[in-house]
Amino acid sequence: LEDGKAQYEAGVAELEAAKAQLEESEKQIAEGETAIADGKAEIEKNEKELIAGKATLLAGEPQLEAAKKQIEEAEAQIAEGRTELEKGEQELNDSVAELEKAEADAEKEFAKAEEEIADGEKELAKLDMPEWYVLDRNTIQNYVEYDLDAQKIGALGEVVPVIFFFVAALVSLTTMTRMVEEQRTQIGTLKALGYSDMSIAMKYILYALTATVAGCILGVLIGSTLIPWIVMTAYGMLYVNMNVLLTPIQPLYSVMASSMAILSTVGAAWLACHHALTSQAAQLMRPVAPTKGKRIFLERIPFIWKHCSFSVKSTLRNLFRYKKRLFMTLFGIGASMGLLITGFGLEDSLEKIVDRQYTTIWMYDAMMYLNDADDAEAMEALDQHLTDSVQISDWMNVSSEAMEAEANDVFKSIVLLVPENAEQIEPFINLTNRTSGEHFTLDDSLAVISEKLATKLSLQIGDTMTIKIDETERYEVTVGGIVENYMQYYVYMSPNAYEKVFDDEPEWNQRMVLYTEGVENDAEAEDQLSAELLEQDAVLSVVTSSSTRSTIRNMLKALDYVVLLLIVSSGLLAFVVLYNLNNINITERKRELATIKLLGFYPGELAAYVYRENIILTILGIGIGVLLGTTITAYVIETVEIDMIMFGRGIDLSSYIISSLMTAAFSFIVNVVMYYRLQKIDMIESLKSVE
Repeated sequence: LEDGKAQYEAGVAELEAAKAQLEESEKQIAEGETAIADGKAEIEKNEKELIAGKATLLAGEPQLEAAKKQIEEAEAQIAEGRTELEKGEQELNDSVAELEKAEADAEKEFAKAEEEIADGEKELAKLDMPEWYVLDRNTIQNYVEYDLDAQKIGALGEVVPVIFFFVAALVSLTTMTRMVEEQRTQIGTLKALGYSDMSIAMKYILYALTATVAGCILGVLIGSTLIPWIVMTAYGMLYVNMNVLLTPIQPLYSVMASSMAILSTVGAAWLACHHALTSQAAQLMRPVAPTKGKRIFLERIPFIWKHCSFSVKSTLRNLFRYKKRLFMTLFGIGASMGLLITGFGLEDSLEKIVDRQYTTIWMYDAMMYLNDADDAEAMEALDQHLTDSVQISDWMNVSSEAMEAEANDVFKSIVLLVPENAEQIEPFINLTNRTSGEHFTLDDSLAVISEKLATKLSLQIGDTMTIKIDETERYEVTVGGIVENYMQYYVYMSPNAYEKVFDDEPEWNQRMVLYTEGVENDAEAEDQLSAELLEQDAVLSVVTSSSTRSTIRNMLKALDYVVLLLIVSSGLLAFVVLYNLNNINITERKRELATIKLLGFYPGELAAYVYRENIILTILGIGIGVLLGTTITAYVIETVEIDMIMFGRGIDLSSYIISSLMTAAFSFIVNVVMYYRLQKIDMIESLKSVE
């Protein structure tokens, strides 16, 4: 409309210019007529002068020649004036013709412009008030994905460090307690020499403080820079635009972690010193009396105890005689084993998302998004193309709509999927409950919902939920089944159920496609087939299941590095725990082992005497780790899981086996190292240490 008005104003301006030109031409005509009249007067004057000249000529010959010359010049001027006059008349006639033509063209343009203005006003009258959508950065896909990934890592960081800290605190407590017990003779000597309890305790407190502060500084640097850099670099494979990696030291977390570490180690040193310093100096300078043996539970079961060999009986008694070391070893191995299972369990859960969702649940090979389902000619051409294609075995129209579900005051964005033929959905989508294995069909009055949607909305079969299209359109739907699903929140309905609920027919805006055997595993064939489908006017886009699987695997690949970091850290922690506790075990029992060695036990028998305890503790720790790892994994999955995705439930048997073998391997390595410690025990020095 604005363009039409602008053209109209331009035409008016052109007409005004033409009128001005016409007035100028009329003015020129009037000037020309005046010039003609002046010319005629000049001619008459010249004729008079000619007559006078003739008279003068008669009067005198000398003047005759001059008069003739003047006459000739006058006649030449008259001829030139007539030529100019004729030229002016011709130009005037041409200007008038051009003006008349311009007026005619302008009139046509004016009529056309007025018609366009009228049409524009009619179209403007038909327009409704437009709706404005203000989208912030939360609608940018990469931004949202990066935020979700950060939330996953943040949730993982709320669980795993707690376990690591407790195990590390356990190792520190055991180490400091053992150090104080080893130097009780020196403590008793210092106390007898008159040193105050605080002076003696400060030696060990300062040692623990110095070691802890140094460890905290190193831990803060590694934890704030190296580990975040590894995680962010791994995710940088997905977000190529995130070129700047910021790994500043976090003051709050650093102070919190350091304070807890210092409190645990210094507190352990103070408690150990306080316990020792309550005794008299003479008592401290004597070794600690051996732990009193007691009858264990198995001794009360004669059937089992009588069939145990002497070595087994002594091993079992030793295990329960040092109860503190027993529980610390079991907890340390169990926690490390649990973290290993957690790492492998997360890996299994992530793999289940891709494999089960795009192979077991969604069995179609491609999803076509239709351009205009109402275009009968284009849809008929598409049907004919699918029928003629030897690479496509079957297809089905579906309706997919984004809506909102509400139940128990919880709202979730859902995708409502309606197949054209509910009875033939099986080759395309598998509607099965994950826990019970029950298979569901689409009823004419009920809806089937995904498992996580049922969990978030607290729904069971037979419950009712509300589906909202907008704030004014709300529809009640009864849940007829809960099925396994890992991606987004889905609600499945039959066409009849859709019509009953919404009182309208579904719009078929998508089409599921099944390829012939062999095509789904050939990337080149899939790309060529997708290109052929995109040439159809009815097809807006084509998304293959294989490309979606590849995309999701690439997204989850970054989390694999985090899982690997967790596994490596757990393995190192298990090794440290085993080495530390075994080292303490040998140190505490040096006199006992020296006595056994003195009695004639061979090196292998002496090692077996200790290794049997380690093997039993490792096996028991692995059993505890299985229970602890299963619990931790379930909690971590629930915590790390993002809103629109359900992680896989359950841990593969191979993960339990690998974790157990790794823990056993660490125990074996520690036993090998400890073997040389056993061989270096000096029998004489160990037995006379009391004296």
